[in-house]
Amino acid sequence: MTAIYLAAIMTDAVGRYILPFHVTAAVLSYAGFIACVIVCIGVSAGKFRRPALAVSACSGGLLAACVTLVTGAFWGYHAWGAAWVWEPRLTGMLLTTLFFAAWRLACGILGLEAVRQAKLTASLVVLGLPGIAFTHLAVRLFGGIHPSKLSGSGSVQVPGWMFAVGIVLVGGLCALVAWADWRHWQKMDDGRIAQR
Repeated sequence: MTAIYLAAIMTDAVGRYILPFHVTAAVLSYAGFIACVIVCIGVSAGKFRRPALAVSACSGGLLAACVTLVTGAFWGYHAWGAAWVWEPRLTGMLLTTLFFAAWRLACGILGLEAVRQAKLTASLVVLGLPGIAFTHLAVRLFGGIHPSKLSGSGSVQVPGWMFAVGIVLVGGLCALVAWADWRHWQKMDDGRIAQR
């Protein structure tokens, strides 16, 4: 069913112009996840007082990762004839996204106090760093059909302005989600402090 839907809406232009959004979302997901790890380490070391920033960065990174996976399915269908193939970079991105989604879900269930008090939280999030590195370097290390660069022979030529549009749209959406999540956690944290 998915293949029929993708075939109906895919054209060369759609496949070609999805690439800037895909690449931009992938870079933004790395940035969100790395910011989450850095803030969690800072919270555990006592450098940051409020862990809401880590949770919010993770939320923005998760949105970007989901955009990466969805646009990757469109691009993959255009480039390879299949929306998903089990190759190193795609699998790495899926597993990294699931790891950070599980951490974010745990934060939502347990609340910020658990994030603030548990040294284990930073340890768990640091385990996501190898997933980010693996996802980025997978093509160079293990090969696969996923392209490792955007220029050179055999690559798709995409106008540079499309990357600027991707940065503005995807980056703006991820920043908006991270900000809204941060405001939510900040209000909850302020309310908890006021009750004491």
